[in-house]
Amino acid sequence: MPSPLLHLFLTLALSGTILAQAPLSSTSAVRSLPLDQSEQELPVDLQARVAHLAYPATVFIQDAEAGTFFRTQTRVTDLLIGDLVRVRGTTFKGLYLTGINATQIEVLSHGSPPPPQDATYEDLTSGRFHYQLVRIRGVIRSTSATDDEHTRFTVALGQQLLDVRLNASLSSPNQWDDTLVEIQGLAAGGINDRRQLVQPHLLINSESDIHILSSPVPPAEITPSSPLNLLRFRPSQDASPHLRRARLKGLLLAALPDGQLFLRDLSQNPPIAFAARLTQSPSEPLHPGDLLDLVGFPEMSGFSARLRDALILSSSPGPAPSPLPTRLSELTKSTPPNSDLNPISLDSDLVTLTAQVTTQTRTPNGTDWQLRDGNQLLNAHLQAPFTENHLPGTLVTLSGICQIESSADQGFRAVPSTALLLLPNAASIRLLKAPPWWTPGRLISLIAFLAAIVIAALIWITLLRRRVTQQTESLRSRIASSAALEERQRIAREFHDTLEQELAGLSIRLGALGSLPLEPKADSLLNNSLHLVSRIQTEARNLVADLRSPEDDSPTDLTTTLQELASRQSTEAGPQILWHLAPNLPSLPGPTVHHLRMITQEALTNALKHAQASQIDITTSLKDHHLHLTISDNGIGLPTTPPSPPSNHFGQIGIQERARKIQATVQWHPSPTQGTTLHLTLPLP
Repeated sequence: MPSPLLHLFLTLALSGTILAQAPLSSTSAVRSLPLDQSEQELPVDLQARVAHLAYPATVFIQDAEAGTFFRTQTRVTDLLIGDLVRVRGTTFKGLYLTGINATQIEVLSHGSPPPPQDATYEDLTSGRFHYQLVRIRGVIRSTSATDDEHTRFTVALGQQLLDVRLNASLSSPNQWDDTLVEIQGLAAGGINDRRQLVQPHLLINSESDIHILSSPVPPAEITPSSPLNLLRFRPSQDASPHLRRARLKGLLLAALPDGQLFLRDLSQNPPIAFAARLTQSPSEPLHPGDLLDLVGFPEMSGFSARLRDALILSSSPGPAPSPLPTRLSELTKSTPPNSDLNPISLDSDLVTLTAQVTTQTRTPNGTDWQLRDGNQLLNAHLQAPFTENHLPGTLVTLSGICQIESSADQGFRAVPSTALLLLPNAASIRLLKAPPWWTPGRLISLIAFLAAIVIAALIWITLLRRRVTQQTESLRSRIASSAALEERQRIAREFHDTLEQELAGLSIRLGALGSLPLEPKADSLLNNSLHLVSRIQTEARNLVADLRSPEDDSPTDLTTTLQELASRQSTEAGPQILWHLAPNLPSLPGPTVHHLRMITQEALTNALKHAQASQIDITTSLKDHHLHLTISDNGIGLPTTPPSPPSNHFGQIGIQERARKIQATVQWHPSPTQGTTLHLTLPLP
C-alpha cells in the first residue's frame, strides 16, 4: 500500500493540475492577465451582460466587477444590449487588454445594461474603465456626420474635449450644440502599436444614451457680452456658464486661411481685441472692416480667452481697421497692476511696426521671418508663399496680428513672454530700405574669394619655384654633361693624336726591326714586345671609343654592350675568354651600362696584365631582383684588399668608385691557387 506521504503528494499534484486548468470565471480575471499569460490561450467560462455591440463579430460585456470583450468567427445577430450571456472560449491578447476568443455563447436571460460608472476625462485617459459603461457630464460643442453615416459629438469636459461616437446618423445634428448633457456609453479609444491609449473616446448605442440637463439658448437670444467677461470669476458655484456659448460683436481685423478670426470690440473704451476660430468656412468671404456678430465657446489660448467652434450670426460692412503703431519691445511689455495705463495687452490686435529682417525662410505652411529691432527679436508668419526675397538687413514695415504665444509667472500675475506676428496677406509686409551691399555674407564671401586667390598665388609661386629649380638642375645637368662630353672628346683626341700615334710608330719600328736577322733570344723578346704594343694599342683604341661614346640616360641593352666588349677583347695569343651571359637581361640606363662595361673592361685588363691566367670566365645572372656579374680567372691571384692611394695601381679603386655610382656592391675573392673572382651585385629598379 502507498504510504500516507505519497498519497498526500499525489493528492496535491492532482489538485494543482485541476486548479491550473480551471477556466477564468470573471471579466476582472481576464482583463488583469499579464501579456505573456494572455497569449497562452487560457480557458474562459464566465457570465456577464452585453454592454455594447460595436462590430459584426465583437461584443463588449460587463459583470459586477469590470468589463472585457469577446469575438466570434460568425456574425452576431441575436444578441441585445443587457442580455445576460455565458461565454466559453480562450484568452488572446487584444490591442489594449486581454480579450476572449468565444467558442460557445449562450443567452441566459434578457435584461437591462450594467450600471455605468461616473468618470472624468482623467479616468478615461488612464484606462481604468476601458471597455466598461461610464457616465460623463459636459457641454456638446459641435456635432458632425462622418463619411460612414455615423455621428460624432465633441463634448467639453471642463477644458478637455472628448469625442463621442454614435453608430447612426441624425436628422438635425446642430440642435445638440451648446447643450449641457449627461452621456452614458462605453469607454474606448485609439490604441497605437505599443499598446498605448492615444486618445480616449466614448461609444454610444443610440440618442437615448444622451440625457439633456440644460437645453441650449438659441444663438440669436444669447445676450452679447464683452471679451473681458470670458472665463472671469463668477460668484456662482455653477461652473457650467464657463462651458456654454458666449456672444461677441466686433470689427474684423483679419481672417486667416486656417479659420482664425481676429476682431476688435469697439464697444469698449479703449477697444479690446479678441480671437475666434470658426467651426466651418463662412458661406460668404470675409473682409477686414466687416462687423461680425458671432457665438462660440470660451477657451484659454496662449495668453487670453478666445472663442472656439464659433458660428457667425450676421455680417455687415464697417470702417476699415487701423493698425496700432508699436515697437517690438511693446508687444510683450507688462503693465503694473495699479498703473493708470491701459492694462490690456496687444494680444490678438492689429499692429504695425518697423524692423530689420534677420532671416526669411519658406516652410510647407507658408513663409517665416525673424525680425530685429535693437536687441529685440520677433518671429513673423505668413500662411502663404512669398515671392520676394528680403535679404538680411532689409528694413521693412509690417502690419499684422500680435499673438502672445506664452506667458511667464510674476507672483500671482501672468505676463506676456513671447509673441508672434501673424501677417494676413503678402501686402502686410512692405520694403522701406534695401540692405547695404556690404552685407556680412557678401563680406565673408569676398574675404573667402581673396583668401582663395592668395592661396592659389602661393601654390602657383611654389610650383613655379619648383619648376625653376627643376629646370635649373636640368640645365646644370645638361651643362655638366656637355662639359663632360667635351672634356671626354678632348681627352680622346689627345689620346688619339699622341699615345695612339706614338704606339703606332713604335709598332712600325718594332716591325721593321723584326725583318732583320736576330738571335733567337732577341727575336723572342721582339715578338713579345710586338704583342704587348698591340695590346696597348687595342686598349688605347677601346679607351678612345669609350670616351667618344656619350653617356645617355636612355635604356641600353647590357647584353649587346657586353657582346661588343667580348668581340673587341678576343685575341689569339692571350688567354681564353669565356662569356656566359644570361638571356633576357633587362635594359638599364645608359650611365649604368657604361659603368658595368668599364668595370668588366678593367677586370679583364687586370687579369690579362697581372694574373698570368690561361682562362677568364665572365658570367651574368638574375636572382632576387638583382643583377649578378662575376669575372673569375685561374691566375696567380690579386691582393686581398684594393690598394689605397698613393699607389700606381688604380684599377681596383676605379672599380669601387664606379660601383658606388650605380649603387652596386663589389667584392674580390682572391686565392693563390685558384685565381681571383670579382663579384658585383646591382639592385634592379
